[in-house]
Amino acid sequence: MAKLDLQFQACLSLWVKQPTPNAFIQLTGVDIKSIYRGSGFWQDVAPERRHLVLE
Repeated sequence: MAKLDLQFQACLSLWVKQPTPNAFIQLTGVDIKSIYRGSGFWQDVAPERRHLVLE
């Protein structure tokens, strides 16, 4: 959603509020450094959107 420049804040908020086992598994696979740097999958995502994900 972030890569397509869609509104994703509501989805992130809901995901954080309802921590299911699957959500935690997905969180462990996140490459925080690539989000911060804007590299790899995240290279096409605007910095302000990456910041929202990191928050």
